[in-house]
Amino acid sequence: MASSVLAITVMAVTRGIINAQGITQRSSQRHAAEALIANDLETTVRQRFFSFRCSQGPCLPKETESQVLLKNQDKPLRYYNDDNKQAFINSCQNRQLAKDLLATPTDGIASGESTLSGTGHLLKGVVVKRRINLVENNANSAVVEYEALHNNKRIAYRKAILIPNAVHWCG
Repeated sequence: MASSVLAITVMAVTRGIINAQGITQRSSQRHAAEALIANDLETTVRQRFFSFRCSQGPCLPKETESQVLLKNQDKPLRYYNDDNKQAFINSCQNRQLAKDLLATPTDGIASGESTLSGTGHLLKGVVVKRRINLVENNANSAVVEYEALHNNKRIAYRKAILIPNAVHWCG
């Protein structure tokens, strides 16, 4: 009788330990997928999306930075070159900044779906997909969705709406 009670107790404790390890493993996978998603969103997508037409700063060709700073101390920063200013204004007025920005794939950032790759043992068997779509009635912005799957089950999801900073200079 005592050995039966002992066997049942040992089995219950063992099952509890195994279940706890499984929960910890799934939680660790979810956190690793969320970290990959956050890193991609912050360092890749937003960096690409928030720089429009040229790098941040006065977009003047063939001048050194110090010359530009001295010459334009009281002028606002611009995100377009003088030669494509009208194209920028037209893009703004037609409400298609995000569409134009995503038209040419750069650093893997374009409309549509792509799969992210991560390293580490926690991400083995985890598939992270990124979808970038334009907002239907306003192509000045885009929706970025991430979905992390493990064994075809969703373990993480994130959605963000991105509007290029250049929208604020439309006019």
